[in-house]
Amino acid sequence: MGYALKIYEAFQDLGKEKASILAEFVEYVESQKAATSGELGETELRLRKEIEHVRKELRETELRLQKEIEGVRLEVEQVRKELKETELKLHKEIEQVRKELKETELKLHKEIEQVRKELRETELRLQKEIEGVRLEVEQVRKELKETELRLQKEIEGVKLGLQKDIEGVRLGLQKEIEQVRLEVEKVRAELSERIEKVKADLVKWMFLFWTGQVIALVGILKWFFK
Repeated sequence: MGYALKIYEAFQDLGKEKASILAEFVEYVESQKAATSGELGETELRLRKEIEHVRKELRETELRLQKEIEGVRLEVEQVRKELKETELKLHKEIEQVRKELKETELKLHKEIEQVRKELRETELRLQKEIEGVRLEVEQVRKELKETELRLQKEIEGVKLGLQKDIEGVRLGLQKEIEQVRLEVEKVRAELSERIEKVKADLVKWMFLFWTGQVIALVGILKWFFK
């Protein structure tokens, strides 16, 4: 309360209301300080109890962890033992695989040599067959040339025969054409005579027709003008 009064007197020049507010604030802080001192003692006791409890839990946890660590160590030892056994087993299996690989390699080498031998034999056989085919091709070419020459001779003979036949046919056709021309000239002359005769008959009949028509017309006109 002494500090509040002093604050009020010191800041009274700023205004009574402001000075009063400052004095109340200082009084509130003093009261809180007194309350805080009591609470600090209680809090210290409570914290000490909690610290003891935590220490106890830490010791229990440490013991439990030591037991768990021991168990883990045993498990690690077991795992190491199993790893060693597995490693030995894998070494044995690897040696077995290497042995099988070597055997397989040797077997493959033998098979490859056998295949190479068969390939060489096949190559030789194919070379012989190719040589035989070449000889056959040469023989066929020779026969083709002979056949070509023979066919050329036959074609020449056929051409000569055809030319002779064509010449004979041409001469025969010329004779027949001349004969047909003569017959056509004869028919043309006969047709001309017949046409002339028909023309004369037509003129005669037309004269008689028109004469009759004129006589009939004259008769009609005479009858009409009477």
